Order: sequence, then structure tokens, then C-alpha cells
Amino acid sequence: MSEPLKPCPFCGCAAEIVTKDVEPQGDPWYGDKIETFPACTQCGCTLFSGEFHEGFYGAKHDPSEAIAAWNRRAPGVTREEIVEAIQSHVLPGTDAYGIPCLDGRGIPAAADAILALLEAKV
Repeated sequence: MSEPLKPCPFCGCAAEIVTKDVEPQGDPWYGDKIETFPACTQCGCTLFSGEFHEGFYGAKHDPSEAIAAWNRRAPGVTREEIVEAIQSHVLPGTDAYGIPCLDGRGIPAAADAILALLEAKV
């Protein structure tokens, strides 16, 4: 049995697995094109596979791939950890406009520090 769907990552409402024939007119050129995908029951957020507007094929009877993709979440990083990563690249004081000065490595280095923090959480 597959794991249950987590709530929608955007609105927090319940999600469901939708199985839909995307070629309902029965065009033999396309054959049966049954797609399975998770969708939020409230806001309509939908997750397709890596293809352009394509569901998870072959999942008609086993939606585990679609459920696993929907349930995947970014690792939890606290606000304090992000602030610390940015502050590690900020020089004491401000510029002429009162804006904190980044060290010589600048914003790309601060972004790299945040990405490293995220990767360490995976």
C-alpha cells in the first residue's frame, strides 16, 4: 500500500490522486493515454512528471511514483540558519546609503552558502 498524500505544500488542504484519460475522444492515433497525478482539492495545485503537462504513466493501478513525488518536500531550514549564512558574508558597517556591505565575494558567495546549507540538510 502506498503512503498517504501529504497536504498541499501551498495552501495546506487535502490532496487526491487523479486518474484521467487525456484522450477521451478515443483517437486511435494516441491510444489509451491514462495519466495519474496528484492534485490539491482546494487550490488546484497539480504535480506532473518531468514532462510538459504529463502525468505519471503506468500509475493507473499503482500511484506510488506520483505519491512519492507529491510528498517530497524541501529540507527544513530555519530563518536563523539562512540569516547566519548571509551574515557570514556581510562586512561590519554600511555603505553610503546605509545598506550593509557584502564582502568581496558578494551575493553569489552568500547564495552558495545558503545552497550548501540546504544540501547539508538533504
